[in-house]
Amino acid sequence: MACVGLMAFGPALALAGPRPAMLGWQMYSAQPGSPIIEIVTVDGGSRLLSLSDLVPRWRPEIDYAARVPQQLCASDPGIARVEMRRDTPRMDVRVTCER
Repeated sequence: MACVGLMAFGPALALAGPRPAMLGWQMYSAQPGSPIIEIVTVDGGSRLLSLSDLVPRWRPEIDYAARVPQQLCASDPGIARVEMRRDTPRMDVRVTCER
């Protein structure tokens, strides 16, 4: 009986946490949208990228906003600013590249 209680209690905890929750049954049903990345160059131009342009297999549980802007800044000295936007759940990240 304790085993059955444990099998119900674990997923119930995952429902209350942020989504998508690792190993929760809503892991992919609550999948956030892919962010749009805007790169602003030092000469004032801009271009849009999709996360799929940079990452071969997009995974919703990874926080790309923590690494992608800094990596783009480090990879190209012509980039002045990187912006990442997503609607669901809301995300607006703006990183100014340090030179």
